[in-house]
Amino acid sequence: MYLDFLPYTERTVQKYGVELDSIRYFHTSIARWIGVKSPAKNSTSGKHLFKYEDHQVNFIYFYDPEANEYLEIPRVRRSASNMTRYEWRLAKRKLQDQGKELIDEEAIMQAHAELKAIEAASAEKTKAHRRNQQRKKESVRATAHMSPNSEVDKAPEKSIGGFSSGPIKPFSELE
Repeated sequence: MYLDFLPYTERTVQKYGVELDSIRYFHTSIARWIGVKSPAKNSTSGKHLFKYEDHQVNFIYFYDPEANEYLEIPRVRRSASNMTRYEWRLAKRKLQDQGKELIDEEAIMQAHAELKAIEAASAEKTKAHRRNQQRKKESVRATAHMSPNSEVDKAPEKSIGGFSSGPIKPFSELE
């Protein structure tokens, strides 16, 4: 049921498998569909139905019209790190903006690694900046009692329920 609501695309099955967003997918279960038009009734172009998830790129789902079920088709490069389709397209767009001619899976993975490094560095800088700002605030407050002109020592005395909240004396000095 989950697969019914996923986005889909139609592709032909080639010798190398299927390519979607410059990523190649292959499994032996689709080998018999290489160069074969889809016998599905709703396929006017003869292409096969493939569903994909936006939150990962490691698998796509092939609709087998004979078995009437979806088969999970893995990425050819199984050692590659997983990422979302958004991250994949962002890395691909970065390469296009740089004017790269050849945009293949390897180049996109390198661009993704660069984007992750930039993200990690900026996050660390942001954390460090926040920590330093907080330390400055805390140091002023922590050392306020040491300052001779501190406002903490000059606080007005308040009377609570008839009792003066004057300076606190040790028990030995009490009357």
